[in-house]
Parts: sequence; C-alpha cells; structure tokens
Amino acid sequence: MLKLSPARVRVLLAALIAGSLPSASVRAQPGSPAATTERKTMVNFSLVADGSPVPSGTFTLGLRYKIAKGWHTYWDGLNDTGMPASWQLELPDGWTAGEAQWPAPVRYGIENGVVDHVYMDEATILIPITVPTSTQPGEANIRVSSKWLVCEEACIPEKGDATLTVKVVAELQASVVPEAIAKSRGRAITRGWGELSQQAPTLAPTTKLEEAVLHVHVPGATKLAFFPGRGSSPAEDLIADGETEGNTLRIPMHQRTGEPLTVCGVIEVTRMSKNKTLQTSWHSFDFTPETPVVSESKTESTSKPATNPE
Repeated sequence: MLKLSPARVRVLLAALIAGSLPSASVRAQPGSPAATTERKTMVNFSLVADGSPVPSGTFTLGLRYKIAKGWHTYWDGLNDTGMPASWQLELPDGWTAGEAQWPAPVRYGIENGVVDHVYMDEATILIPITVPTSTQPGEANIRVSSKWLVCEEACIPEKGDATLTVKVVAELQASVVPEAIAKSRGRAITRGWGELSQQAPTLAPTTKLEEAVLHVHVPGATKLAFFPGRGSSPAEDLIADGETEGNTLRIPMHQRTGEPLTVCGVIEVTRMSKNKTLQTSWHSFDFTPETPVVSESKTESTSKPATNPE
C-alpha cells in the first residue's frame, strides 16, 4: 500500500481544489511597477521586462512571484511534496517565447523527512521573447495566466493573471535592468562547468555515473549539493546523501525495475574565491551511464568570510 507523508497529503488535497480559486489580476504600464493584486494572496504575481523590444530582437520577460514571509513555492525539479508554477503566455502575433530559465532553488524540508527545492521571498522566471522583423514601433501587450502552489504548514493553490505593456522602439536603447531580473540572473543555472573546467586537469571538476552511483568531485569546493531534475531517477536517500561538506559528493541512485537509469539535475558548488569570499555556482547536467554530459556555471558572491512545465 502506498504511504503518503502528511506533507504530501496536504499538497495532494490542495491540488484537488486548485481549479476552484478565483484569479488575482495585475497590470503594469511601461516604466511602472505592476499593480497589486485585487485579492489577498500569499504570492503577488507580476511581469517585468529588461528593456524596450526592437524588431528582430530578443528581450527578457520576467515572471515575478513575490512570496509572503514564511511561505515558499517550488522549483521545476524533483520534489517530494510540491508542484512548480505553470503558465500560459499570450503574445502579440508573430512573437515567440524561448525556453524558461528557472533560478536556482534552495533545499528545504529536511527536518520533516522530505527534500523539496523551493523559493522563498521572491522568484523570477526568465523567458526570452523574440520580436519579428515586421513589428512596428508602438505599444504591445503581453498577458500571462499562471498557477502555483504556495506552502507554509499548509499549502494553498493560487492563480493570477498579469499584463505588461511594452513599448517597441525602432532601435535598441540603453535601459536599466529591473532588480528582479538581475537577482534571477545572479542565480542562473546554465550548462557546463565554465571557468572551473579551464583550470589544470588536476583541479578540474569531474562528474560520473558508475553502477548507479553518481560521483561528483570539485577540487576547492567547501560544500556540494545535488538538486535532481524533474526527469531524473530518484536518489536512494537524498536527505542523507544529497548535500555534503567538502569537495566530493557520492549519491546512490534508485533504478526502478524495467526502467532505464536517468540522472539529471543541478550541482550546487560553494567554494572560496580568490578574494576570500564564499562563492556559489550552479551547474546543470543530463546524462546516462554511457554518455556523461556536465554543465556551465553562473556565480553569485557573498561577502562572508571563510519549456514551461505545462
């Protein structure tokens, strides 16, 4: 018989009533912040952009989820209890959306016997939007409907609609990147080991899968963590093995009977930078035992000593 944790039961019950909630609605005009929601929610959903679009150009649309203190939403990866946000875009004719870029989450729920990967306070999902050459200068509207699950001790399914009016200009103009987009880029997950792979062979990171065990070694790292991707086989014990102090991570993976072993996800690396501050980077990978492929990184420094899921 399938046994569900109390946390999982709360999430499933919340999912059953997800379609019954009224929608919150926000609208933003060019150069102005999004309006507040019309009803009280634990998440304030709005849209931001990194500048004025130009014909045949690409700009970044940000789906911003401002989360109430003490609550959290979920990453688009393998979670024990939660579900990630989903959305529907309504773009002007001919405009196209690229792959959504989710910021790196944090591990959560260990003390309750689960492992989730969540966002607290705020999360902005970045989507590249390409404008066709035939677009004429002037105002254009982007509308997004989104659903999400927000949890504290209880979980609440919420949904909201937001509209952003952008001004298409004939030529690219300098603009200030919104803080929400800048923060999300600071926690970007991209493929490849980046600068870490450019070091001497003895200092370069290694990732391999042998006999259903994931091995990660990053010389110089002070802490490593593994966030399994949505399509990954689960770890045997992610609570015990999914995070470690030091530079070596060893995670036995669980291969279900009759199914191939697939391992994908994100490695979070914390290490000391040259200026003696802790630096965190996130590296995505997706491989089978026969074809290892590892990932590029973005970094975020802290001044401390020593496509759409639906």
